[in-house]
Amino acid sequence: MSDKQILPILVAARSQNVAEYLNGVLRGVGLRVHAEWADDAEALEKCLGHHAELLFFIIDDPGVGLEQVVQMRDLHAPGLPIIALSKAEGGDVAAAMAKGARDLIVMTNTAHLKAVIARELTVARTSTELRRQTQALADYEKRLNALLNESADAIAYLQDGVHMNANPAYLQLFGYAAEDDIVGIPVMDLFDSASQNALKAALQEGIKHSKSTHGLKTRGRDAAGQDFDATLSLEPDVLDGEACLRLTVHVAAAQASPELEQQLSEREKEAAALKASLVEIRHRDPLTGLYHRGYFLDQLRKVKAGDKIARALALVSADQFDAVEAAVGAFASNKVIEQFVGIIKKSV
Repeated sequence: MSDKQILPILVAARSQNVAEYLNGVLRGVGLRVHAEWADDAEALEKCLGHHAELLFFIIDDPGVGLEQVVQMRDLHAPGLPIIALSKAEGGDVAAAMAKGARDLIVMTNTAHLKAVIARELTVARTSTELRRQTQALADYEKRLNALLNESADAIAYLQDGVHMNANPAYLQLFGYAAEDDIVGIPVMDLFDSASQNALKAALQEGIKHSKSTHGLKTRGRDAAGQDFDATLSLEPDVLDGEACLRLTVHVAAAQASPELEQQLSEREKEAAALKASLVEIRHRDPLTGLYHRGYFLDQLRKVKAGDKIARALALVSADQFDAVEAAVGAFASNKVIEQFVGIIKKSV
């Protein structure tokens, strides 16, 4: 969140003092806040359409219960995080979370409150970026599929060696009238016995190791039992959010126009770039841009397995960062982390 951005929050409480208290706490950690106050169910229902990013609810106020707040949230602002607040110790955190709150915090425990707010804002930012990238990828997949349907090359998508779908050129090449006729059929059934071992090995490389295969010489067999020479390409891909393999069958008779091939190639490159971007988002921390701990551990496992992907390993930490965070607050200290990471990136 930049310094100029304002965080809109919604506070459901009988007393406006709660909204003022939260406003002060959040400003104290470097956040500019616009707090909207709802003192009853009717006011809350109206405010839920105003695009708040966090909803704070006093769980021990009389009147509106957490269940009713969750129902109204689901109806008017699905996905809006609810942070339940209690005026005293002893609240049932598990019960509050089971009902739909993200957490239950004693109001006076400002350290807990700051940590939960930081967590929820990070989750919201990551989710928003992931949705944006996922939608962009879906849009490109639609455009790519439209071009694939016009391609003279026979193309099919496989999952675990079984057809998920196929374009018209693929259906025509293998003698199938409709896509439904080929969905669910093992791809091995469409090639002669002499091609089986090489094709099986290529499928295993693609499925287990995400490796591409190009220029594989085979003999295809159509629905009528007629054999023909075919050169195959297998590439890891994603279709409808599922990992799969894209099979392209090249035969001498299937020649696309240079213009169409160039257009298809450009769209495939765009889609591949988006897919790579989506993978990066899943692996990286949204604040620093660095890889998550899980990705780091995956790389260590590969090194242990013998993959030569690392040359050096360094452990770097910021001196006295706890003191910095205590002095400027959790949110302002994020800027220090970003600058620290920037220095590291320039140094390696």
